[in-house]
Amino acid sequence: MVTKKLKFKMVGRRRIKGVTAARRAEIDRQYMLDTPKIGGMMVVAFGHEALREAFRVWWHPFRGMGDDFEALRGQAVYKPFKKGKMHGMRRVTNASIVSGESLMLDKLDPSRVKLMRRRMRDKKLNKKRCPVKVRLTIDYPVTEKQTKIVTIDRRYPGEIFSLLHDFYREIYAEDERRGGKEGPMNDRCMNRGSGPLVWGHDIGDLAVETVHYRALKQNEKNGDGAEGEFTFGIGS
Repeated sequence: MVTKKLKFKMVGRRRIKGVTAARRAEIDRQYMLDTPKIGGMMVVAFGHEALREAFRVWWHPFRGMGDDFEALRGQAVYKPFKKGKMHGMRRVTNASIVSGESLMLDKLDPSRVKLMRRRMRDKKLNKKRCPVKVRLTIDYPVTEKQTKIVTIDRRYPGEIFSLLHDFYREIYAEDERRGGKEGPMNDRCMNRGSGPLVWGHDIGDLAVETVHYRALKQNEKNGDGAEGEFTFGIGS
């Protein structure tokens, strides 16, 4: 039983028989790896307005992208703890921002609003736009790493996918402007030749398989105002 001496709030208070702390940590690590998978969504699909909006509103992986991502979204951050026979997760940072998903659910289900207000009556959460600059990095299929500083709303991290699509469009357009050729290359069995910026694959070949986010350390910031960096696992 949790006593009053435990001043922090905990999740997963019950101890699961046969699951050691090491095994629980292993499960959590695997969960971190699995959740950010996008399922091979084609990059060009994010040029479709309805899909862009769906990902913007509804893409909110729950604790699956790591603490840096939760901090970016202004959500609660939890850390594992162990005290005697008890172990679980304790909250180390409270939420400060209402997610875009919750805002949309409130619109779709007005009766939910009263319930959520009652649950969170002692919390002052921001519902307004919260812009933040992040670094968007692409390393495939480009001749050298490409980066761009973009602004997203902390409430809607799914905006990053439409921005990824737009960045790819810019790179391919610049490659062709410099002399790169689109379309299949018969002599190489490739869907694209090797241009100044892009090699081997047209934009229509590319699929988003995974997405990752990390906060930038102080020595990694170069004055561009970016708080963190998004990278992607791109397949073809």
